[in-house]
Amino acid sequence: MSRMLPPGASLRYLKTDTKDCLKAHKQGSTSVCRLLRNLPRFSQATDQQILSSKVTLQEVQFALARDYGYRSWTELVSHIESQRRPSEVATATTGRALLPNAGSFENSDSTLSHLRSIRYVLEYHGEAVDWDWLMGVSGEAFCYYFHPVGTYLTQHVHSWDVANAALEAHGYAGRWTTPAFTNDVAELLAPFRTEIAKGNPVIAPGIVPHLDGIHSRCDHWYTVVGVDMAAGKVIVAGHGQDLSETVLPTGDAGPDGPHPCWYGIIRTFAPGSNGHYGPDRPLFVTRRTGQPRARAVVAADAVKQGVALAKEESTCAIAGWGRGTYLAGHKALRALRDTVAKAEGDGLAEFQNRNPTGEEPFRGFADELEFLRLLSDRRRSAAGFLEQARELWQDAESRRLSSAAEHFRQSSREALAAFNVRYGNLEEHDRVKRMSAEASAQDAGNPVWNAYWARADAALADKQKRQEMVAHLDQVLKHESAAVAEIESVLPSLR
Repeated sequence: MSRMLPPGASLRYLKTDTKDCLKAHKQGSTSVCRLLRNLPRFSQATDQQILSSKVTLQEVQFALARDYGYRSWTELVSHIESQRRPSEVATATTGRALLPNAGSFENSDSTLSHLRSIRYVLEYHGEAVDWDWLMGVSGEAFCYYFHPVGTYLTQHVHSWDVANAALEAHGYAGRWTTPAFTNDVAELLAPFRTEIAKGNPVIAPGIVPHLDGIHSRCDHWYTVVGVDMAAGKVIVAGHGQDLSETVLPTGDAGPDGPHPCWYGIIRTFAPGSNGHYGPDRPLFVTRRTGQPRARAVVAADAVKQGVALAKEESTCAIAGWGRGTYLAGHKALRALRDTVAKAEGDGLAEFQNRNPTGEEPFRGFADELEFLRLLSDRRRSAAGFLEQARELWQDAESRRLSSAAEHFRQSSREALAAFNVRYGNLEEHDRVKRMSAEASAQDAGNPVWNAYWARADAALADKQKRQEMVAHLDQVLKHESAAVAEIESVLPSLR
């Protein structure tokens, strides 16, 4: 007999229900076995057989849907959305419109803000999202970039359609839209209002809350969940635990001088663009297609793309502040390793004299080294993704993918070790980085800020420490090559 959905059940309720079931299975609780017998493979299984088997997010979603009397997860989610009362989202051309149950999330690190925003949108729509899987199917887990003269925009240039690859794996599609140029704030808010009235969050690269007001930052993707037409404000998720209300950022583009404007780096959303520094006022809206791709097909495409990204040699940004050609894949990693090895000088004064810092955004390889942490995060997710993917195949393919996952784990550890040589432990680095969001921490002579960066610069200027970094980067390259070789060996047999 089917269970009844509680009155007012929301997508957030379904998400919590899914997580509770996964947790119960992981903890070996027999309470979840009745639910999982909705899966054909467990229909006649004992509790012990169910609890000793691995279960995916998608299987739990399907089992829940059947338990509530629906044929599929998509059908269940569609029913929940159809029960939303019109009053839950405002549709008036004036006044306030806010998505129901719209919580916030932490998105202060720009380097993966696009995927965190996409995860937020998917979870808002009731999808259970595994971070490593999202990183893998998007290609983000396998890429790396390096600019020969260094820019903090390096990791925002991508050669694969990250957003739509992530969305399509979950049965969604994305579309870019750009509001026409105008100084009329109400007209600029209209596209947000339209989507919110339909129950859809809107991803808006460039609209970034900040302590001193809204900023226009091309390297951040935040999510708009509401508008206040009368006040001319957007309500933004992504700035910690609380939603932020803010006016639209003011830019300086266009023939009429300052006007409400934001802009964002958009990664290869047009065929043949090979990297793209985005237009003014980009908005990214999503739609459920109801046709998630088969998990094995998604995994096979992702591991093939992982090899392609490792072998990619360059990509480019065609416009904007960070325009230029960027090295990619293993070629980028080798270039970073060689750049550290070729740096001259021992001691701060000699190092700075022989390796001068450039002008922003191209300030030199010292800035690029901070992305070693991102490399570590990416490869840790690559390992997690491959461990899930290998369950879709058997025998040799599964063993090879497991071996590749272990090499990516080792690469992650070595990349973080190289990062630590200069920046110290992650906790201290994160604490100091948070200071940059405070009012001019470095300009105010903050002693903690100054002491930290003095130590970091001294470590980079130390010849012996640079040699330690090179040794770690050599290990990164070794494990990266081994991981790709393992994947390549099974590509012909993947379906």
